[in-house]
Amino acid sequence: MKFVSVRDFRASSAIRQAKAINAVKLIQQESLKKGLEKTTMEEIDEEIKRIRKQPKQ
Repeated sequence: MKFVSVRDFRASSAIRQAKAINAVKLIQQESLKKGLEKTTMEEIDEEIKRIRKQPKQ
């Protein structure tokens, strides 16, 4: 079993957090390009219902 130092653990945790934040920013930018910020809650709910009705793979 390999032990990880607290410093290395914190560094890897910070890297994962930074990657997650960057991913969210990219998703937000893409949704703005597509105009998805105008999507209503009703449209979102309908999309969720439609997806849930599809057979699971």
